[in-house]
Amino acid sequence: MATINSMVSNGYSSNLLFSGLNTNMFGSSSLLGDYAALQNGSYKKLMTAYYKSESGSDAKSKTDTLDKNVAKEYVNKLGKTSTTANSLKSSIETLNSDSLYEKKEITKTGDDGKKTTETDYDWDTITKDVKAFADAYNKTIDDAADSNDTGVLRNAAWMTKITSKNAANLAKAGISVTSDNKLKVDEGLLKTADINDVKSLFAGSSSYGAQMKYKAQMITSSANSASNTYTGRGTYSSNYGTYDSVFGASV
Repeated sequence: MATINSMVSNGYSSNLLFSGLNTNMFGSSSLLGDYAALQNGSYKKLMTAYYKSESGSDAKSKTDTLDKNVAKEYVNKLGKTSTTANSLKSSIETLNSDSLYEKKEITKTGDDGKKTTETDYDWDTITKDVKAFADAYNKTIDDAADSNDTGVLRNAAWMTKITSKNAANLAKAGISVTSDNKLKVDEGLLKTADINDVKSLFAGSSSYGAQMKYKAQMITSSANSASNTYTGRGTYSSNYGTYDSVFGASV
């Protein structure tokens, strides 16, 4: 596997990868401090795919004609990525609702069949919504890793970076970041979490959820834009670089 130093010497820098992003909102864009993250999981897959699709500084732009079946398959993948990212955006909007974190009259049925009513947070609904978010996040990462559009890959890579940096806060809500940078929800831990820890993750304009929503929107925009470059003849314009593999063997 190539090292960070070899990536830089080959002409790639973190500025190229994360150009145009708001570093005040999402943190430092330096890859040198994230070497461990590059070594495993979805982040590695995303970065490998990104550098395969991104052009080198001396690469020339050219237009290739694809077999229509190949073009159709590529457009379908972009459409799937766009749809999945939209689902992620919707799941975050649900978790951003203030009413979700307010106490309500909850009716429960005991093992003996008797119903009781108590005032509490609706943890069943909160858990359902958090799990929907985690599922949409994981699917978005998987779909993005299967893409060769640089905009999709760049924003998905940023999602995994932001998630990694928020691992401690996610853990307070019963959400763990797995070794392959996916999200896993522990229902038991979530239902016993401090409601304020859960709310602070997803509610508010500067929350983790807000950052995920922004990146999901960017992925959708990039996927739609790439899809629209195709013509009825199955042609597209793309830049091809000389860096076929940054990490060596395929992931």
